[in-house]
Amino acid sequence: MWANRSRQILDDTIVDKLLEAHTFDVPAALVSEVLMSYVEDLKQRQPDKKLPKDFDMQSFGQQMLPLAVQTAKWMVIRERVIEAEKLQVEEPDIERFIQGLPNLQVDVEQLRAFLETDPQVQSRLLGEKAMDLIRDYAVITEVEDANMTHDHDHDHDHDHDHSHDHDHSHGHQH
Repeated sequence: MWANRSRQILDDTIVDKLLEAHTFDVPAALVSEVLMSYVEDLKQRQPDKKLPKDFDMQSFGQQMLPLAVQTAKWMVIRERVIEAEKLQVEEPDIERFIQGLPNLQVDVEQLRAFLETDPQVQSRLLGEKAMDLIRDYAVITEVEDANMTHDHDHDHDHDHDHSHDHDHSHGHQH
């Protein structure tokens, strides 16, 4: 549970940093689509699957607009990563997805065939692959930056200028 929560916090932080680093306008139609998905999600959470009678669509739209814009920007960035890296859903991705499902009493071959063609599953798996790639890159970059800027003491028997470039490892790794 904590591992999943930590991973989600890391992913959220990475996405926030990516959104901060990339300023661009997202198509209004995409933002509108995201807003409508929020409305649909809200409907699905209602007992009768309908919006409350007093639901103020305009107020909801104004309140949710900043989040919808951020979500739409993330969708664009994620799609660019998927395209640039030529990511595709492959058999092992489907297998991992099936393994993550509760023990269902269904024909696994029929389930696999459905999952291989379902656009929502395909989108989710591609999004996960893109996030894995971004996360791996972000973590590697963070570790390298930390190692390059670390501050440490050199315990030497002699004095010399540390401004020139040479190895201080003395046979051990930092």
